[in-house]
Amino acid sequence: MRRRAFLSQISLASAGALVPLLADKQDSHAAYLKHFNLGIISDEVHEDLDTAFEFISQFGLNWVEIRDVWGKYVTDLDEASVSRLKNLLKVHGLRVSVVDTALFKTTLPGTHPSFGQQDSYPYSEQFDLLKRAVDKALALGAPYLRIFDFWRCREQKSIMDHVCEHLLRAIEIARPAGVRLLLENEPSCHTATGAEMALLARRIVHPYLGFIWDPLNCLVAGAKPYPTEYGKCDKARIFHVHIKDAAVDASTGKYKGVRVGSGEVDWIGQFGAMLKDGFRGTLSLETHYNGPDGTRYSASLESIVSIFELIKKA
Repeated sequence: MRRRAFLSQISLASAGALVPLLADKQDSHAAYLKHFNLGIISDEVHEDLDTAFEFISQFGLNWVEIRDVWGKYVTDLDEASVSRLKNLLKVHGLRVSVVDTALFKTTLPGTHPSFGQQDSYPYSEQFDLLKRAVDKALALGAPYLRIFDFWRCREQKSIMDHVCEHLLRAIEIARPAGVRLLLENEPSCHTATGAEMALLARRIVHPYLGFIWDPLNCLVAGAKPYPTEYGKCDKARIFHVHIKDAAVDASTGKYKGVRVGSGEVDWIGQFGAMLKDGFRGTLSLETHYNGPDGTRYSASLESIVSIFELIKKA
């Protein structure tokens, strides 16, 4: 999709705001965004990588987070598929910020998950999964792997030392390759809030374990992400941030994904705090909803436009 075709898909109001940004990557607005190392999770735009990568690069963004590729987790790609992926990254001038894995998004033996979660991969396959993930990170030039810390369970208080033993073993597998592990706060896992992230950071003080801060995940876990929970985090250990938003659906009483900036996450405050803290990591839009035409593509479009304006106000 070329630039003219791309712009034709944008509403007139949005296109008017974006043309200067796309035309001049050196203006103050573009430089401000570049400071944030902003990117997008590719499959949140489109399952076709060429379409997703074109979308990302047309906005002058340099980063992409890789999760699902051609119908499977990136960690499960064969050598030919990885080679094809690398070629597309080169064509579109994109760098991989994080390789997403489902590591430890599984049941720790002897525990009982609190929410009836289904294992992404069996416990017995976890360290083979990690080794594949390290190989993919090296092949794609990615510095980080996204991981978790097992399904949240009713035995949580008594098993965290055991959880940390697994994380330390994972660190020792990834460290020789120079790949750092980033644990994402996730409401279905043991680290869901800023306070729990801070606790784990104190339990494992290691340069090869960092964190992905996801404010919406914190909100869904029942805590106020900014300023309350973000204020509890060890900012020096946050290397990546997920950007998404949600509001309570009146018909279900549950959170529903919405355009970034129109939900309950205070993104202006969050972006402002990150600027003040001197954040130098990467960020990814993780849309998690369908846009006006029922697609993730249009959701990503309206949310990235919104993000530009929120950062300008921060």
